[in-house]
Amino acid sequence: MNVIGSISTTLHACSIEAYEGRHEIINPSFLCGTYQLITTDEEPQDHSITSTDLVEVIPATIQPKQSHVGELLFIQYVLMTGVTSVLHRISFSSGILDMKVVSEYVVISLSSGYIEVYEIESLEAGGTFATALCRIGDESEGFFLSLDVDLRLSLDRCWKEPTHIAASTQMGSIMVYRYVATKEVEHSLSLLHRIGRAHTLFNEVLPAWVVSFDVHVFKDAHACCDMRLLSGGDDCLLKLWELTISESDLINHRLVSVSKTALAGVTSAQWHPIIKELFATGSYDECVRVWDYRSVSSGPLLELSTGM
Repeated sequence: MNVIGSISTTLHACSIEAYEGRHEIINPSFLCGTYQLITTDEEPQDHSITSTDLVEVIPATIQPKQSHVGELLFIQYVLMTGVTSVLHRISFSSGILDMKVVSEYVVISLSSGYIEVYEIESLEAGGTFATALCRIGDESEGFFLSLDVDLRLSLDRCWKEPTHIAASTQMGSIMVYRYVATKEVEHSLSLLHRIGRAHTLFNEVLPAWVVSFDVHVFKDAHACCDMRLLSGGDDCLLKLWELTISESDLINHRLVSVSKTALAGVTSAQWHPIIKELFATGSYDECVRVWDYRSVSSGPLLELSTGM
């Protein structure tokens, strides 16, 4: 494998997503979320841009309990020259721990215990900027470690109808929010459901490192539930949840399957984009596992060690 381009971020890079934009792009673009822990005896560094480049700094309305800073970087790789450059950056007073880019929107999870939604505009034209649409959170949940968007593979529906965003937290919870853009172009996020203490050990809550929607449930008219979620935590457990929404918008959740195959915390999960029964997970034990959601309790179909 050859490295065709690289760039050094000022802060620790924690997540990266490809961005396609509204039009065909000759040179690929990416969004990168970063974070940095600021210790008590260390002064925060100024990461803002002082040149004429268009930069938007979004201050947090509520200061995070954790001493973190972060940046959202818009990165472009030019195929003809092999040059990788940062087109635009947004600075935050908390760390960006995860994000999802879906169409023209980017959703980020922050160390301050919030998720925020931005609209990306004119990235391919060179005049890059992102407009903050809405934010919601709960500081009592600590870091918001991971997030996912339910309709991210259904671009004809995502953001055009009520869309759900799930987040996993440092306090072991799974939060499910509803995003709505009304005809008056107002944007809102509201909490629909919380699965508290989703990951615990000896009755103590542990970080829920990852949450992932089953992207196929929303395409399957015969699905037995309205949402299916995977979660993984520091308790080494992989959990499969089913959620149903009543006519009054109340959500009931049911724990379907549990596996403790991993030897360390389960940190990543991704559903297969085509084969609806399959998903993959990663964990701190340096092993990738492939699963069939119908037989999670029986163990993975395949294990691949990535350790040296």
